[in-house]
Amino acid sequence: MLIAIRARLMDELLPWVSGVDRLQLCEHLVARDVHPVLRFAVGLDGDYEVFLDPAGIEPALARDFLDHAITSLVPDTKETTLAERWGRPSMEPQLRIYLAGNVALERGDLLVPESRLPGSQGRLTFALLVAERSNALSTETIADVLWDGERPASWGTALRALISKLRGVVAATGASGTIEHAVGCYQLRVPPDTWVDVEAAAGAVHDAEVALRAGDLEATTGAALVANAISRRPFLEGIDREWVHRQRAQLRDIQVRSLWCRAESAFARGDHSDAIGDAQRIIALEPFREQAYVMLMRAQVDAGNNAEALATYERLRETLASELGASPSPTTEAAFIDVLRAT
Repeated sequence: MLIAIRARLMDELLPWVSGVDRLQLCEHLVARDVHPVLRFAVGLDGDYEVFLDPAGIEPALARDFLDHAITSLVPDTKETTLAERWGRPSMEPQLRIYLAGNVALERGDLLVPESRLPGSQGRLTFALLVAERSNALSTETIADVLWDGERPASWGTALRALISKLRGVVAATGASGTIEHAVGCYQLRVPPDTWVDVEAAAGAVHDAEVALRAGDLEATTGAALVANAISRRPFLEGIDREWVHRQRAQLRDIQVRSLWCRAESAFARGDHSDAIGDAQRIIALEPFREQAYVMLMRAQVDAGNNAEALATYERLRETLASELGASPSPTTEAAFIDVLRAT
């Protein structure tokens, strides 16, 4: 289906509607809680309606979170079943789990929002069980993650209470899943086709990198857009645990890789504005990544902004010298020489 979003605040939407800025329009609308699933394209029609196609936005989450009027439309008259449209063998709704942004579970039209989980410890325990669901986790392992190695005296009772509430959350979706307990271990059991957003992001950035190597720029941009839209969201915001820090680092890596794919694709298409924007986003995330500075300089030169390219090199040189006591690599120096020749 198509999701039509008619923006209430036209003044916010208008600056984003040019053809050049449609990629930014996607990200402007899909900020945190509306979860993209597949790559989507944006077109503008009528009175500033924005169509996100195909099924790139989860309808239930859009209705629950997005402050816009949502209308589901049928894009054509061809009769197809949901199973045919999604390539699914049956009409059984798929369980979808979202860990980035607001934690949520979705199955068909049913949404179980974050508010149903038992507080921050419930969010953390659920995310751990989802991420490690291929393994049975000992109660001690879960407790060490929950309390950062400093388990309280009554940790066993507290953990059992959390698991009991989380079983209710999983059961609320109507899916054939539960949290099993055996031999002092817990393991989340969900249908094998369960979709998890952070895993989809990892898969999407891999697809983007493969497509980029193959020269398929459209597929590169589509997959990288999905990976970035998911990985840029906060992971278990407000929770300070070592396991959470590792997951955030993985998402950060996915985001940087997806931005790099987008920048390379944009540069190859001659879209210097998008290449510059994504290179700058990478630098903001990782200020010592010389490769991003080189991309930024190349895009700036091709866009005719030679002075900005020279300033980019100087910024890199000063950053490396002041923070690391280092100098730019030979590859970066070669790129800088090319900039000088272009001026």
